[in-house]
Amino acid sequence: MVGRIRPGQGPRGGIEWFNPATGTWHPAVYHDDIRDVLIAQQAALGRYRHARDQGPMPNDITAYKPEHEDWGKKRAHWPPILFQYERTPVDLIRPRAGIWIHEGAVVLDIVNDPVLAYTDLPLTISSAESGIFLEAYFRLNQRITYKDVRARMPQDPRGDWDGGVDLIRPGSLSMRMTRFREMGGLLSWRQKKGSEALKRYLDSLIPQDLRDLNTTRGFRNLHRYETAELHLENIGAFAERSRGVKDLSKEKRARVRDAARKKAEKLKEEFLARMPGEKGASEESSSEPGAEREDGPDHGEETGYSTDETNDPPEEPIAAGPGSDIGEGNPEAGSLATDSELSVTDDPANFLGRPATTVSHRTILLNLLAATRLSFLNHTGQEPPPTTPTASYIQQWLELQEAFMMYRASHGIQGDTPRLVGATELDPYRERVRWNPDGPGLSPGAWVMLRSVFEELYGNNEQ
Repeated sequence: MVGRIRPGQGPRGGIEWFNPATGTWHPAVYHDDIRDVLIAQQAALGRYRHARDQGPMPNDITAYKPEHEDWGKKRAHWPPILFQYERTPVDLIRPRAGIWIHEGAVVLDIVNDPVLAYTDLPLTISSAESGIFLEAYFRLNQRITYKDVRARMPQDPRGDWDGGVDLIRPGSLSMRMTRFREMGGLLSWRQKKGSEALKRYLDSLIPQDLRDLNTTRGFRNLHRYETAELHLENIGAFAERSRGVKDLSKEKRARVRDAARKKAEKLKEEFLARMPGEKGASEESSSEPGAEREDGPDHGEETGYSTDETNDPPEEPIAAGPGSDIGEGNPEAGSLATDSELSVTDDPANFLGRPATTVSHRTILLNLLAATRLSFLNHTGQEPPPTTPTASYIQQWLELQEAFMMYRASHGIQGDTPRLVGATELDPYRERVRWNPDGPGLSPGAWVMLRSVFEELYGNNEQ
């Protein structure tokens, strides 16, 4: 549906947008008309550490966003959200975005609809944006739709969006993400037909201890034959949604699937001939040719792929209750120290008070803070606010505790504020964790990750 606009009635001129919900007119501006301003505004704040793809137009770039500064295409630089294997109930609890207002004017897309002010998205997005970063955007807030992303891409001067002649189609964005997930061994967090078969295959590759921790950090990109086998799980199964096979007879679809199976078998034979040894050993990177490949140009869909071009909102949020499965265990409780009680030195005993300066360090803190965030959710029924990702564990815990206190005060709740679950002591070599109050135990995969982080920060201090 195309929104209504009219010439501006005030001294500013310009255009005005009609809000059907209130029956009123508001000053408005097209996103494309302020694109250069937004890019310059963000460029003054910094630059990305790793190059981002640029589209065919001069201003067809992704504006700098400080929270995404370290993102890159290599697995070691992926956005942390991409290492989470499965979606959790907490991931569904995201606020709806309001209308984006720029200097008093409603920001409009090319069909005169308001652009929504999603803070998880850069202010401008390149039409050549990698499927890696697109997948991250949709995971960070599953209320985001293809329309929201395309609204921040530049207008194609050859035609208008509503007619479908824009710089990028929704199906093209979907295909970029599909290729990336198949290369990186990721599940789609938007349920589709065939998802269960793909999950069964990935479950067979990813070690159980990592799946117990709901992470793929420590795994690797898929080998080419594994990608072909993953593709084989659903090829031709949903002909009505696949351009390459929807018009084929049942017999021809069977031949398409048989050809894909033979291709996967041939790739596997070639791989085993070059790389004798066990398939699927865990590693952060691989010597398999193409294992670190990144998504390529926006080619058409391959036979058997399906694209989900809907903009339907995700299902309603599911509140995680006290019985949520976050692990078991009842370690001995202690008292939670404050930053002033811990000196940040090279002493591993002060790990909880040390700022998170590496990607792996930040990732393990996210895992440790999951119990605190769930504790906040159980007390308030609301998703906790984000914390400073580079801060120490203790500082991030204090941020959540302070937010909890503010919530109680704003709701008129009297009495002492309960203490959120927090870790007070960690020893990855003895696999010991203390919580105050009682918290969950850690899985074998979590201990493996913790030991890796300790060795990265302090060297091998096992005693």
